[in-house]
Amino acid sequence: MKIKRFYLCLVLLLLFGLFGCYNTKNNYKIENVEEALESFRSYSKFDMTYTLNISTLDITIMNNMKVDYSGIKPKAIKNIRYGNYTSTTYYVNGYECYASGDIYNVSPKEFDMFEDVPFPTFDFDEMEYHLSAKKTTDKIIYTVKVTGMDLKTIIEDIFYQSTGNMDVVEIELEVVAFKEKDNLDEFTISFTLTEDGESADVEMVCKFNAVDENVEVTIPSDLYDQIEQYSNPNNEP
Repeated sequence: MKIKRFYLCLVLLLLFGLFGCYNTKNNYKIENVEEALESFRSYSKFDMTYTLNISTLDITIMNNMKVDYSGIKPKAIKNIRYGNYTSTTYYVNGYECYASGDIYNVSPKEFDMFEDVPFPTFDFDEMEYHLSAKKTTDKIIYTVKVTGMDLKTIIEDIFYQSTGNMDVVEIELEVVAFKEKDNLDEFTISFTLTEDGESADVEMVCKFNAVDENVEVTIPSDLYDQIEQYSNPNNEP
């Protein structure tokens, strides 16, 4: 079924990683949402978890990332869990190191915030939407309901994956930000796919567990030995 093929592409994307304007009663604008979504890029360090839920296939994928931009070169750890499958990838000193048990696969690659963090981007200028917001004690919850005739293109642009003949009938984005600085705490994007009378719901949730001084990115000491061996293969032990 084509819906399953699309879901499989989303799974692989996350594993290897992966609007006209209405004002609100509280006078919040889409610029507030954009500011909140972009705020995580200003963190020197962050710990966040992505969860992808696919209803029809009963699939849940979790991707935890710890990133440290406070040094000369960025460090990062990515842990992925999908059923019984788990993997860990380290980024340190300009290298990408995939770890499975005691086996390391090292290759030269600098960690890149835009390329290696599976964070969707949204061009609200090209979307029709309705924006609403509500306050809690210390947070603001923005809800963006995307409408219009071109929902397929929006989803394809966000996930870099064609939906084929499937229709996208509903997209909703929920962004939770802290009141004080409008910094992002959590966001959820959900949408429904339909084809030939079948439908399925997809939900992607991103939660920031900690930021800046509350985050510690610890690289195993033996990983540095693996990098040294890769970069200087002819060195005698």
